[in-house]
Amino acid sequence: MGRGESKFELILLFDRMKMEPKKLHRWLKERGQEYSYYTLKKYYSHWGFADTMVRSIMETRSQKSEKK
Repeated sequence: MGRGESKFELILLFDRMKMEPKKLHRWLKERGQEYSYYTLKKYYSHWGFADTMVRSIMETRSQKSEKK
């Protein structure tokens, strides 16, 4: 994947593996996947933001359904 391209697989890996960037960096390197630590930190931030949004949406939905 070239520079400047989105790496959505990293967001999915963070979601499924529940690893911080340093641990995921080691895990990926062991499997021949080369991502810079900077890139992993960037996508960890994206994942954290998305995860927070999803949790908020899910909580909002359950609150509305409880009021009915």
